[in-house]
Amino acid sequence: MSKSFLVIGGGPVGILSSILLSKKGYEVTLVEAGEVNKEAMLGSDNYSFKSSSKFPIGVHQLGGGSNFWHGRVSQFSKRALTSIESHNSVWPFSFEEYLQAHTELLKFLELPHVEAMHKVKEFICCSLCDSLFEVVPYLFSPPQLLKDMLLKSTYGHNIKIFYRAYAKSIRIKNPGEKVTIEILSDSTNVPKFISADKIVVTAGCLQSTALIHRSFPNYFENHSAGAYLMEHFDGYIGKLKVSSKSSTPCLAKYRLGSDRKITDEIFGLGIRTKYSSSLSWHLEVAPYVRHYTFDPVVNRFNLRNRKILITLFFTERLLFYPLNKLSLLLDRVKGLSNYSLWLKGEELPFKRSILKFNRNSETSVQKIVYNHKISTKSSLIMKRELRKFREIIKKNHLGKIKFDWWFYIPFFFRTGGNWHPMGTLRLGFPDKGPLNESFQLGLHNDVMVLDSSSFPIGGHHNPTSMSLTIAWLVLNKLPDVTVGQS
Repeated sequence: MSKSFLVIGGGPVGILSSILLSKKGYEVTLVEAGEVNKEAMLGSDNYSFKSSSKFPIGVHQLGGGSNFWHGRVSQFSKRALTSIESHNSVWPFSFEEYLQAHTELLKFLELPHVEAMHKVKEFICCSLCDSLFEVVPYLFSPPQLLKDMLLKSTYGHNIKIFYRAYAKSIRIKNPGEKVTIEILSDSTNVPKFISADKIVVTAGCLQSTALIHRSFPNYFENHSAGAYLMEHFDGYIGKLKVSSKSSTPCLAKYRLGSDRKITDEIFGLGIRTKYSSSLSWHLEVAPYVRHYTFDPVVNRFNLRNRKILITLFFTERLLFYPLNKLSLLLDRVKGLSNYSLWLKGEELPFKRSILKFNRNSETSVQKIVYNHKISTKSSLIMKRELRKFREIIKKNHLGKIKFDWWFYIPFFFRTGGNWHPMGTLRLGFPDKGPLNESFQLGLHNDVMVLDSSSFPIGGHHNPTSMSLTIAWLVLNKLPDVTVGQS
């Protein structure tokens, strides 16, 4: 029986995986490219973002995305979990199994799942809204929660951590022999090679895919690894106008604070219509803030010419600032209140959206070329469903939605900069992905991938939450290590 595990990547899922495996009695070695409060050697030179996604500052250290993902822990919608896309890839567990695992995870993290659900029900404010909308609750955990849990678990337990240890490649000799990873490090305390019975890869979608590409190029050539790159929608979509004179001013009651939480609470909520949908998404109502399209740091169109970008940046503000102020004044006179609408959801898998890599012969740390573009199909579906949502709001006299101007550009859909890539090491072996239904590489069962790169469809509210629940589901099925086992 396997008694030792190597966990690659000390982000949220890597930390949870290390703790769960340790509790079952396995010897765990966690390798993290960064340190406890310091980034790794990885920087902008290791990435080439040709879409409007953000460079992931802060993820290359212990805690990874949990340092700034706002601790958003969400339920996954049945609509998303059970939907079957055109290639018929589905999750290898039922919705009921997932919900049970999610509830168990929240109890393990000591987050008040049940209490929050009851609290959310108070915001279903009338029978009309209850018939039109589905409320989507989510919780917030403390950002340092998982990091603190790991550091406490290392005292007197079987978890060993190597910092400043970048996994260069995975080496597998013969079935039944230990699996070895080759390490790049500028630290004399980190060995060049580390071995274990099995490996769990949780380095995040981009780095996990790069590691598999360096180690097992066959999966890219024959099993669609690197393809089906998906993004998670998360951005400003437009504004909602609600009349204080309306007999049903219900949508205003769904308003969140500026931190996307219900005032003084640890949870938030979104709303969506109840009609069938091939996409999973919801809208969040927040205090109104004027959002602009062009920004020198992140913009929807990812303009490369900085002079043009800066010109558009100032032109947009000079033109729209006074018009926005005038519009708000007129709305106040009419008794209208304005709110910002934020969209969260995900696109459908798109095989031709591919993560690529440029080789670096000196360090073997490949440059990741991220050039994602949402498919026309996903763009058209999302726009159609948002228009349907707007019609329902208007028809039932609940308010008026005005989408941002870019929304009306044909075949274009981009809510803004993002950094939630998913799907490039997806389930679907042998034809539609490198992973089998146990989240193992189909030809190398000693290597398991448990981050968002494994998703056959998107993670909706937050891919981190979905990845944590998958790790809980998969690793809790492993047998405990008992004395005398070998």
